[in-house]
Amino acid sequence: MGCGDGKVEATSHGWKKPFHAIRDSVTGTEERPDPDMCTADLDRAYLDARTALLQGVSDQSPYIRAHAIEAIGNVLGGQYSSSLIQGLSDKATLVRFASAMACGKNAVAGAKGRLLQLVQSRDADDRVVSASIYALSRIGNTRYAPMLGTLVVGEFAPGRAEASHAMGLMGHPTARKLLGSLLREENDPAVRLSMTEALARLGDQRAMRVLESYAHVFFLDLRLAAIPTMARLKTPNTLSIASRLTRQGNPPRVRIASAGAIGLLGNPDAITEDMYNMCVMALVKPLEFFRACYEDQTLQPKKHELASLQQLAARSLGWFKQKRALDVLMPHLQDNNHAVAVMAAEAALGILGPRELRLPTLKTLATPPTVVAPVTLKTPSGVKLHTAGAKDTGWE
Repeated sequence: MGCGDGKVEATSHGWKKPFHAIRDSVTGTEERPDPDMCTADLDRAYLDARTALLQGVSDQSPYIRAHAIEAIGNVLGGQYSSSLIQGLSDKATLVRFASAMACGKNAVAGAKGRLLQLVQSRDADDRVVSASIYALSRIGNTRYAPMLGTLVVGEFAPGRAEASHAMGLMGHPTARKLLGSLLREENDPAVRLSMTEALARLGDQRAMRVLESYAHVFFLDLRLAAIPTMARLKTPNTLSIASRLTRQGNPPRVRIASAGAIGLLGNPDAITEDMYNMCVMALVKPLEFFRACYEDQTLQPKKHELASLQQLAARSLGWFKQKRALDVLMPHLQDNNHAVAVMAAEAALGILGPRELRLPTLKTLATPPTVVAPVTLKTPSGVKLHTAGAKDTGWE
């Protein structure tokens, strides 16, 4: 039985009792807790989550390294620019791309030399070149911006998508006319979405409405990419669309991504207890949640589907900004799936926000510690998980 089946929709509230029974076994409570009540030591949580991200940069998998670098750029920022700059020389295209985007997001001036090399290289991947042009523009070098006009009409579809994305981020008004013209002739679905997002970012109201329509398209990867983008750009109907998509009758990952989008809007009152509990269940018991969504206890989803569901759930909990989620997230820093661990770490750091670590004094320690200066970090707004989910395919 599929999620779109009428019998599932007809019992859209019937899932709540068995769902809560599973939820209560996860959280250990039937009462609604204080959103900021948690048992985790916040300084220890911060240190452990930060360590998990920094370890992820050295992971054997290029996908994990890319996610970790992106997460560092999102929640740790330029204070860890050395990791971002190092990633620009990684052997994997995806990692170089993620590093360039993170350098741009945080305006890392120290990356200028390597970014220039990437832009000027004849062998550089188009996606990396576009990301590097964006990063250079963030530190005041717009000399290479016209190259995006060539990349956006290139033969390589992913290259066109990233050139469009860079144009939207750089915000030059002349890009709106060019992208609007190209969109009418573009056939690749992912490129069309990227161009639509760029146009919406540049203030095109029609593009905002079209972007909202992507939340309902057939292709799951496009839906998962469009839903949080709507929230970042605060399109007019994001809240109503995302609220509907959290309900029973929609695919599990769409429901979780939509709940996260509501958190990303920054309105705590819009986050319901059911949304929170749904994300907890998807992270801690992904198989049970998957089966509950389809009302079929015999379903056997693929491992990557469950891992993706867990990543989305961790991300959504992070966007809710509720400290109670730390008790759920922290155990997953040791998850066997490193992608889940990295996402849980990013979510935890996003919840904790800027933090001055209170280090113990020498008198309370049996052995002298390694002295580390207190760190205050700013968490950038408008986080875009550009390499997550649907964006993870098509890289070398």
